[in-house]
Amino acid sequence: MDPPNYAEGQFEQLRLNLAQAMGLTEQEAVAQLTTLWRQRNPPAQQNGPPAAPPQPPNNLPAPAAPPNLAVPAERKKGVPEIQENVYQSTSRIPDPSDHALRRLRNYEYVELWYFTPKGCEVAASHAVTLEADTFTITKADSNLTLLPSRTSAVPKGHIIQDQHLSFSDMSIAKNNLIPHMTKCHWPPQL
Repeated sequence: MDPPNYAEGQFEQLRLNLAQAMGLTEQEAVAQLTTLWRQRNPPAQQNGPPAAPPQPPNNLPAPAAPPNLAVPAERKKGVPEIQENVYQSTSRIPDPSDHALRRLRNYEYVELWYFTPKGCEVAASHAVTLEADTFTITKADSNLTLLPSRTSAVPKGHIIQDQHLSFSDMSIAKNNLIPHMTKCHWPPQL
């Protein structure tokens, strides 16, 4: 690997500082910087033990000490690790009614209205939660299934058929429907 071209404008301040500190010309400062770079970045050796790190020449000022980096203390048990630079969504996917999710799990047709913000809002306002140990019997195909009794009785008058939805409602509903299809384990290509 070749050293940087210390004669370029981006290294001007470095050259001037070195030339002033050591009483050199700018060309001598460029040569000194190139020599130092080659000493600190030797070509990779194929055989033998790695070379000892080179020592700076005695006539150069000592390099500045690296900033004191805090050594992380041992983590206590139960304290979650903070992950930096991880994106967290600031929006939440609204939940449609249980009826719509049940139909989605059974690969049945579900109106897109259930996945619009208005449909999710109506489903939340009509959701009735019963005791945790209360179940209802539901028929799916020829099987009977017990389901928890959190029911969502959305009045039929509120549901808007797909052909009557606006384009923006359809776009929003599609963006809400696709993650719910993934949650309900739909295959990627159906």
